[in-house]
Amino acid sequence: MKQTVLLVDYGGPEKIADIEPYLMRLFNDPHILSVPVFVRRFLAAWIAKKRLPKAIQIYEQLGGASPVNATVKTLCEKLNSVQEEFAFEPAFLLQPPFLIDALNSHPSALICPLFPQEAFATWGMIREKRKAFKRSTCVVPYFAHPDFIRMLVARLEAQLALSSTPKSTFILCTAHAIPMQHVRKGDQYVAQLIQQVEQIQKQFPAIPVKLGYQSRLGPVRWTEPRLESVLAWAQTEGYHTAIVLPLSFTIDNSETLVELDQHYATIAQAYGITRWERVACLNADRDFQRFILKVLAEFQNSFDS
Repeated sequence: MKQTVLLVDYGGPEKIADIEPYLMRLFNDPHILSVPVFVRRFLAAWIAKKRLPKAIQIYEQLGGASPVNATVKTLCEKLNSVQEEFAFEPAFLLQPPFLIDALNSHPSALICPLFPQEAFATWGMIREKRKAFKRSTCVVPYFAHPDFIRMLVARLEAQLALSSTPKSTFILCTAHAIPMQHVRKGDQYVAQLIQQVEQIQKQFPAIPVKLGYQSRLGPVRWTEPRLESVLAWAQTEGYHTAIVLPLSFTIDNSETLVELDQHYATIAQAYGITRWERVACLNADRDFQRFILKVLAEFQNSFDS
């Protein structure tokens, strides 16, 4: 019998009516808002209502739905078509099919998060949901896996090859911001991002590689530097082309397709960035399929030894 593998992401709204309950589930999770439960429920409802109009505008630009669910399903279908050992299924944290339901159907499943780095709000949420399923297992974070870095470097090289102004080009690694209180509590996400950036910089010694954070929310202190701060640095140093590499996401979503491709592309122009070229996420690409299969094989070998 094939081993079930659950590819886990947040998922996303599939229609406009899904947006508010999606936001409610997001902000009602203790890994996102670490406040007492009765306070969190109130805040989740308030934040969801407040963010709903803007969220509707964002998803309308994407045709009314997030692309995440369809992309992960396509990735599963492609993986199922190229090998016989595993049966891949999508499982989402915030949108059906939910991870908890998938584990009820497959209690001994192998979980492969599509989040490269280990954060409270991603891997922490996954670990909490699989607590009751003792026979399930989960791969280890792969943010620094040599093959994963090679995939990112290859995409950067392909994008840089198209640049007509290499001397005024820099690489901008972007990541979803997290509250600083998570870092103080031991979240390893930022340290892992820095490690990734250092590995990428080694492959491009003649090009500056900078890390900037996006997607802040609310008045609490978030990780820095903000993307705007990096763009201000680029303006001061005379850089006009930004090769943008999202590190937090393997699957294109509203933060890449709208926030980076539209919102920050416009902001960058005000800082003298005349070319804003984003590297596409891994999505269901063949090299990502091969990488996932390699990670699973390595994990099973270490688990069996």
